[in-house]
Amino acid sequence: MARYLGLNIVISTGKFQGQGKDWLKKALTLHRRNGMRWDLAYDYFVLGDIHQSQGDFAQAIKSFKSAKELFIGCGSDGWVRETDQALAPISGE
Repeated sequence: MARYLGLNIVISTGKFQGQGKDWLKKALTLHRRNGMRWDLAYDYFVLGDIHQSQGDFAQAIKSFKSAKELFIGCGSDGWVRETDQALAPISGE
């Protein structure tokens, strides 16, 4: 839920700061602490998407790579492919 609150605030304000950023960080913390690996991977994917849309490609690459590692660990092949597609235009790999 924290991820969705943060994402909605970021989308509605167009800025990755303030309450939107706080809620997304809270989602990361909660999912990491509770061992919710797939949710944590999706949190990183969302962060990568936000960073990419704001032109912060270094942070986007970092977030997408974190998401990919976690998706691989979860056996979520579809999301691994999705993450690879998101990475391709910005990473040069």
